[in-house]
Amino acid sequence: MSPPYGFELDWIAAFQNGGAFRLVMVCLSFFGSEVCVCVVPFVYLVFSRSAGQRLFLLFAVSGLVQQALKLAWQGPRPYWLDARIKALDEAGGFGMPSGHVQSAVVIWSYVARISLLPKIWLAALALVLLVAVSRVYLGVHFISDTVGGLLTGGLVLWGFIRCEAAVARQLAGATFRQRLGWALGSTLVLLAIGLVVQMAAGGPVRYLAPDGLVAKAQRPSGLFLSIGMWSGAALGMVFARRWAPFEVGGALWKRGLALIVTLGGVWVIRKISRWVPDTEVRSLQCLLGFFYGLGLNIWMVFLAPLGFIKLKWLARVAESELK
Repeated sequence: MSPPYGFELDWIAAFQNGGAFRLVMVCLSFFGSEVCVCVVPFVYLVFSRSAGQRLFLLFAVSGLVQQALKLAWQGPRPYWLDARIKALDEAGGFGMPSGHVQSAVVIWSYVARISLLPKIWLAALALVLLVAVSRVYLGVHFISDTVGGLLTGGLVLWGFIRCEAAVARQLAGATFRQRLGWALGSTLVLLAIGLVVQMAAGGPVRYLAPDGLVAKAQRPSGLFLSIGMWSGAALGMVFARRWAPFEVGGALWKRGLALIVTLGGVWVIRKISRWVPDTEVRSLQCLLGFFYGLGLNIWMVFLAPLGFIKLKWLARVAESELK
């Protein structure tokens, strides 16, 4: 065990102190997971279509980078190494970087950026720090994991912002076929990267986990889930522009109802995915993860808005009027 882990383990054990604040910390932790998942379609359907589309892509890119780094680094969880530390929340996969913290950085910072309000920036910073503290308290991350999540999230966000304007300019005058080619081409590139990562990450690990958790952590499902989410967002954007072009506006209650139905569909897709039998075949894990992510974002980005336009919950606009 390296000295930094030894210091962190002592600190985390003292910080938990019996886990009296478990419920509070679990609730705070949601702002780096489930709440982020809800924020993305909220921005898309209620606040700004174009900002929401970019947030879908950013969330997918962040997940891809996060999963690739976890498989490459293969960092342990604190409760794997020290019996004094209890896992007060569920945690799958390896530890470094913290996915909750990274997601909180990219989502809440991007929301603050598009809001243009200083108070939102302060709220975003507070949420990120609270998520980081909660993950350490719950015994599922080292302090260094949360720092890794902060740095990785910041770099992903910076890179995405640097690229988004240039890509948008290139696609501004593109035809349907050109946009479709971009979506399929980027998917193929990411699939190739994913295959390389998962083939390189199947070797032995430095740390043992209880109950065979290392074998589960090495599964590539999360990596290909993120690739599927990218593909679903990219293809959904192309299809929505052609067959379900909309601009956010109209009665707020209609947009709110559209959001509720969309999230209800996500819940149904998740439930259906649990019916699929578990498998140890890596190729099937890759396929299942990819199509799960693809289905989620195709539903949220294209199929749901298509239905809402027909119900007149969202206003249809001409494709030429879309930004």
